[in-house]
Amino acid sequence: GELLPELLATMSTGGGPRPRIATGFPRLDELTGGIGPGKLIVVAARTSHGKTAFAGSLLLRLAQRGTPVFLASYE
Repeated sequence: GELLPELLATMSTGGGPRPRIATGFPRLDELTGGIGPGKLIVVAARTSHGKTAFAGSLLLRLAQRGTPVFLASYE
Protein backbone atom coordinates (compact mmCIF):
# COMPACT_ATOMS: atom_id res chain seq x y z
CA GLY A 1 0.00 0.00 0.00
CA GLU A 2 2.86 2.38 0.64
CA LEU A 3 4.29 1.95 -2.87
CA LEU A 4 1.00 2.37 -4.74
CA PRO A 5 0.90 6.21 -4.82
CA GLU A 6 4.45 6.36 -6.20
CA LEU A 7 3.69 3.65 -8.78
CA LEU A 8 0.54 5.43 -9.94
CA ALA A 9 2.39 8.75 -10.19
CA THR A 10 5.01 7.07 -12.38
CA MET A 11 2.33 5.45 -14.52
CA SER A 12 0.46 8.72 -14.99
CA THR A 13 3.54 10.53 -16.27
CA GLY A 14 4.76 7.55 -18.27
CA GLY A 15 8.35 8.56 -17.62
CA GLY A 16 7.94 11.78 -19.57
CA PRO A 17 5.44 14.14 -21.16
CA ARG A 18 3.68 12.00 -23.78
CA PRO A 19 0.08 12.25 -24.94
CA ARG A 20 -2.30 9.95 -23.09
CA ILE A 21 -5.62 8.48 -24.24
CA ALA A 22 -8.53 9.02 -21.85
CA THR A 23 -10.32 5.77 -20.99
CA GLY A 24 -13.74 7.30 -20.45
CA PHE A 25 -13.65 6.11 -16.83
CA PRO A 26 -12.95 9.34 -14.90
CA ARG A 27 -11.56 7.68 -11.76
CA LEU A 28 -9.28 5.38 -13.76
CA ASP A 29 -8.04 8.37 -15.79
CA GLU A 30 -7.44 10.29 -12.56
CA LEU A 31 -5.34 7.46 -11.14
CA THR A 32 -3.38 6.55 -14.28
CA GLY A 33 -3.48 9.67 -16.44
CA GLY A 34 -5.03 7.61 -19.23
CA ILE A 35 -3.53 5.01 -21.50
CA GLY A 36 -0.12 5.58 -23.03
CA PRO A 37 0.02 5.16 -26.82
CA GLY A 38 1.24 1.73 -27.88
CA LYS A 39 0.89 0.26 -24.39
CA LEU A 40 -0.27 -3.27 -23.66
CA ILE A 41 -2.99 -3.28 -21.01
CA VAL A 42 -3.48 -6.45 -18.96
CA VAL A 43 -6.65 -6.80 -16.89
CA ALA A 44 -6.31 -9.45 -14.19
CA ALA A 45 -8.59 -10.58 -11.38
CA ARG A 46 -10.17 -13.69 -9.95
CA THR A 47 -12.74 -15.71 -11.88
CA SER A 48 -16.14 -14.06 -12.45
CA HIS A 49 -15.11 -10.57 -11.34
CA GLY A 50 -16.06 -8.78 -14.58
CA LYS A 51 -12.73 -8.57 -16.40
CA THR A 52 -14.20 -9.21 -19.84
CA ALA A 53 -17.14 -6.86 -19.22
CA PHE A 54 -14.76 -4.12 -18.08
CA ALA A 55 -12.43 -4.63 -21.05
CA GLY A 56 -15.39 -4.60 -23.43
CA SER A 57 -16.75 -1.36 -21.93
CA LEU A 58 -13.33 0.26 -22.04
CA LEU A 59 -12.70 -0.72 -25.66
CA LEU A 60 -16.19 0.31 -26.71
CA ARG A 61 -15.68 3.79 -25.23
CA LEU A 62 -12.31 4.11 -26.96
CA ALA A 63 -13.64 2.85 -30.31
CA GLN A 64 -16.60 5.25 -30.19
CA ARG A 65 -14.08 8.10 -30.05
CA GLY A 66 -12.15 6.74 -33.04
CA THR A 67 -9.29 5.02 -31.20
CA PRO A 68 -8.24 1.72 -32.84
CA VAL A 69 -8.66 -1.14 -30.37
CA PHE A 70 -7.96 -4.88 -30.21
CA LEU A 71 -9.14 -7.44 -27.65
CA ALA A 72 -7.60 -10.87 -27.24
CA SER A 73 -9.40 -13.01 -24.68
CA TYR A 74 -8.43 -16.47 -23.51
CA GLU A 75 -12.05 -17.34 -22.65
